[in-house]
Formats: sequence, structure tokens, C-alpha cells
Amino acid sequence: MTLIQGLFFNKDYQSFVEEQDVEKKTQYYKQHLELNPNSNNAINNLGLICEKQDKKQETLNLFKQAFQNNKENISYSSNIQIMLYDLKFYDKLQNNVRQLLNQAKSIQDRIEQKETYIVKEKRLAHEYFELNNKKEALKYYQKNIEFYPNSPKSLHRIGLLQISLNNNKNEAIKYFQKSIQAKPSNNAQAYKELGLLQIQRQQYTLVKQNLMKAKEQDQQNKSQHLNLSRNEKKYLKHMKQSIIYFEDFIKFCQNNQDEKFNLIEMYFNEQEYAKLRQFIKQLIKDSSENYKIYFEYGRLEYREENYYQAIAYYEMDLKKKQIKLLFLLIQDYAIKIYKNIKRLSNITQSIINQKKQVVEGIFYWQSRALKFQQPEKSYFN
Repeated sequence: MTLIQGLFFNKDYQSFVEEQDVEKKTQYYKQHLELNPNSNNAINNLGLICEKQDKKQETLNLFKQAFQNNKENISYSSNIQIMLYDLKFYDKLQNNVRQLLNQAKSIQDRIEQKETYIVKEKRLAHEYFELNNKKEALKYYQKNIEFYPNSPKSLHRIGLLQISLNNNKNEAIKYFQKSIQAKPSNNAQAYKELGLLQIQRQQYTLVKQNLMKAKEQDQQNKSQHLNLSRNEKKYLKHMKQSIIYFEDFIKFCQNNQDEKFNLIEMYFNEQEYAKLRQFIKQLIKDSSENYKIYFEYGRLEYREENYYQAIAYYEMDLKKKQIKLLFLLIQDYAIKIYKNIKRLSNITQSIINQKKQVVEGIFYWQSRALKFQQPEKSYFN
């Protein structure tokens, strides 16, 4: 090392040691080694930088190079020993990592095969259920929950199959409860089935809770409202609440006249005359030709002691009924007349066909007779 080189190195050495930028430090040491290839400190410091960058083999080579230039320096020898130990450990670690990766891949392959098998069984369970093959469906659903014990759909359907196949309602209740535990929200069918089964246990408060959950999660299903209404009426004896649920049910079946008249009867039983009057008026507006509505209006007026109005509506009921009966009678006669006309038409056509055959037969035999009456030809003429 020349004097100028030494001054350059000693002046900037400390500043580069404190430099945090690794690339700048590396660049400095390489520039210094170009000026002084045998600078042990620069070689050793480059090795320390490579060690931090996890370049293990390159680090070891630089430490060996520094030691060759100054074998008396204990730190150089120590650095080599540490790196040799690290490399040995690193190779062992790499081997262990490779083994673990191979084991993981093997496990992943087995999991994928298992999942493929499970998916196939689940698909078969759904298909058998849709085809109404209940025994096979139950078998595959039970296999499915061995792998996926919290599958809400499988648990719900096992509950349904327990009822339809074995009439085992206690087991069905357990599966519906498990289905709800696995999926508390968006599981209206399980809540409904559980509620309806709890009726038989006379747990009417629980019935209401579960049917309410079913209604909340499936507002558009009219049966949810009907089930609640029946539970309130038959078991809890809350007639006014039953009417409220039944009114919600009616909103979903506007064309069902029988259910509307059931609601009218409920209004009568609970003396809900204001609601009844409003409801009947709407029915007359929607279907004025239905004579039964006028009879119910007459009943309402009679209950409220409006006798003249009651008579008027009863007369309208009879009038509409007579018109209806007359219409049905005319319709019946029309059908009979149509059938008779059709029958007469068939008879006429039959006669025409028979007459045609007779005429054709006459012409046939006339032609035959004419043929026989002709004189025989002479071979001598």
C-alpha cells in the first residue's frame, strides 16, 4: 500500500464503517481492494457484509482469504470456524426443510384425494335426496357429516329423513338443533321444522321462538306466517295475535278465497268488527260477483244490529246467488245442447256415409247388369 493509498483508506475508513447504506459500503471496500488487493480488513469487512446478506459460501471464501493473508489474526480464524458450523447446520436445516416439504406435499395429496371422495359422496347424497331415494340419501349424508360434522344442509336433511324413514322425531330434533348451531342465520327451514316438532312436546313457547326465527329469515314464505297463526290460536290461545299473523299470511295468497273467508270467521269470533268491515269492503271491490261476500256483510250488519242494512245485503246475496245459479244452469244447458248437436252431427255424417255406400253399391251392380246384357261377339263376323 502506498502512502497516498494508506492516507485515503485511514481518512475515510471510519465514515464508511458508520455508513448505513450497505451498497455504498460494499462499493467502498471493492474500490479499496482495487488499490490494495491484500487489505485484510477490507476483505474481512466484505465477508461480514455478505454474512448479513446470507451469502454463506461467499462469506466463507472471503474469511479464508483474509486468514491466508494474516494467519496470526485470531478473529479471522474464529470467523471461519463460525461459518463452517453455520454451513453445516444450514445444510442439515435444508435437508430437514426438504423432508418437511415432501411430507407436506404427500399430506396435501392425501387431503386432496380425501376431499375429492368427500365431495363425491356429498353430491351423491344430494342427488339421491332429489330423486326421493331416502335410504341411499341418508347413508351418504351420514358419511358426509363424519368428515364435516358442522355441515348445516346435511344435518337438516338427515333430520328430515329421520322423520320420513324412521318416524324418529327425537333424533330429528337433535339434527335440526345441530344444523341451527352450525348456521344460526339464513337457516329458516331448520327453524321451521324444529318448531313444528316441538309442538308434539307441548313446548309452545319454544315453538313460537323457532317459528319467529324462521319468519324473520324467510319473510316471503307464506307458510311461516300460517304456522305462527296456528300456534297462537290452537296452543297459546292468543287469538288476536293469531289474527295478526293470519293477516300477514293473506297478503301472500290474494287469490285464495277460502282463506279469506277463514279470516272473516276469525274476525267474527273475536268481534273485530271494524277490521271486518274494512276487509269485506275491499273484497267487494276486488270481487263484486262473489255472492258469499254479501252474505257475510249481512251477518256483520246483523251483529251490529243494523237490521235494515242486513236485510239489504241478504237480498243482494240472494240476487247474486240466483244470477250465479241461472248462469250455471244456462251453462249446463249449453253444454248439453252442444253435446246433442255434436251427437246429431255424428249421426247425420254416419247416415250420409251409409247413403253414399248404398248409392255406390247400386251403381256397381247396375254396371254389372249392363255388362251381362250385352250380346256376345261372333268370331265369324
